[in-house]
Amino acid sequence: MREAIIYILQNCQTAFEELKRLNSELLAMLNAASITPEVNRIGDLHRMTQDYLIVRVAGLFDKDSRVASFANLCPQDQDYLNLKKELIILYLIDQRNNFTAHANLDRLQNGQHPESYKTLQSNLYEVLQKLLQLADKY
Repeated sequence: MREAIIYILQNCQTAFEELKRLNSELLAMLNAASITPEVNRIGDLHRMTQDYLIVRVAGLFDKDSRVASFANLCPQDQDYLNLKKELIILYLIDQRNNFTAHANLDRLQNGQHPESYKTLQSNLYEVLQKLLQLADKY
């Protein structure tokens, strides 16, 4: 399980960096009023990357026994319990719980989609680093 968690964390770090890059590219295109099919393509990649981060990071805190998560690897570890309380983690878990396959379709139908700036302006990358260090303990 430890190896799977490390793999997920490394992918999440890569996805975070890619989300930053895509967000910058998208904002530059929109600010330049360059509305082309390329904007849609970049926007789609941006959304897919954001969704990936939401699903994968939240999954690292999932209690389902079929999932590679810290909740299954080290549920009583104090570092894990502290990181689980980070605002960005709580936000991502909340967002994941409101995807179509989960509880609250009304939020999506009312246009309440995940906001990438909350992820990009957060300490998510540092939290992922701390989670990698935690995984190394086990």
